[in-house]
Amino acid sequence: HFTRESFDQAHTRTGQGACLRLDYDVESPHSAFNGFWMKMGTLDATLARSLIIWVRSDERVGGAARVKVELKTANESGATYLENITGEWTRFVIPLDEFNIADLSTLSEFVLVFEDHSTQPKEGILYLDDLSIE
Repeated sequence: HFTRESFDQAHTRTGQGACLRLDYDVESPHSAFNGFWMKMGTLDATLARSLIIWVRSDERVGGAARVKVELKTANESGATYLENITGEWTRFVIPLDEFNIADLSTLSEFVLVFEDHSTQPKEGILYLDDLSIE
C-alpha cells in the first residue's frame, strides 16, 4: 500500500508549469489507507467560502472515482469526498461548511486519503492542479 507523490509537467491543466501526481495503491484484503498531506502553515480562512481544486485521473490505469478530502486545524478536522473524478480536468468547488470546522482561523493541513473501502479503483493515478481557498 502506498501513495507516491511527484511533480508532472506532461499532464498539467494549462500545459504550463507542473501539477501534482499521486500514484496510489490501496488494494488489500485487510483494512488499508494511505494518502497525501500538505502543511499550510497557519492559514486564516475565516473570510473564505470554498476549497477549490482541479482534479483528474489517468484513464490509462483507471481513475479514482472517489477520494476523501480532509482539512485540519490544531484542534479540529473535517472531511468530505470528491466523487465522479474522470480523465478530464474537473474543477471541484467544496464549500468550507462541508468540513464542519468551527474555527477556520488556523487551517494547518490539506489531506487526500485513499481508503480501501471507498476509493475506486483501488490503484491508479490522480493529478491535482491549482488548489486554492477562496
